[in-house]
Amino acid sequence: YVDTWYLIGPFAGIGAASLAISNPPEQVIDLDAVYPGKQGRPLRWTYQRFANYPLIPPSPEGGSVYYGYTEIRMDEARSVWMSFGVDDDAKVWINDELVWVSGNANKPWYFTHFKFLTQEIADFNLTEASRRVQLRKGRNRILFKLYNSSSAMFFSMVMAP
Repeated sequence: YVDTWYLIGPFAGIGAASLAISNPPEQVIDLDAVYPGKQGRPLRWTYQRFANYPLIPPSPEGGSVYYGYTEIRMDEARSVWMSFGVDDDAKVWINDELVWVSGNANKPWYFTHFKFLTQEIADFNLTEASRRVQLRKGRNRILFKLYNSSSAMFFSMVMAP
């Protein structure tokens, strides 16, 4: 489970169409930048280490977009599996390449709030999709964009050989 991220948000969101609207973190990753967020609030990147699975942004708000950025360093280039889970919608880029966009259908956890799926959570199993991705030797940059309409909100990325 990838548990360390820089997070920024909330930016204003307007439904699933929010994934098509580009905010400043999609243009360039500047961890020192300050951006205007929802209702004009100044937003800054904050470093977060998540002790629990899945990742839930601090102070999540409905009708909002959040971004997460992390880096994974590899001793050699290799192919890995990445499994993603999200409530509600998300995109993931690895080294500036879009590798996953969430579906807009009801997810397996839609009718049973993920907080009550204790064993599922313990098994890192909030998975909507898995993708085989190529990581290069050295630094690999990962950016996710998360849209939340209301109530439950989370993002999960699990990496395996």
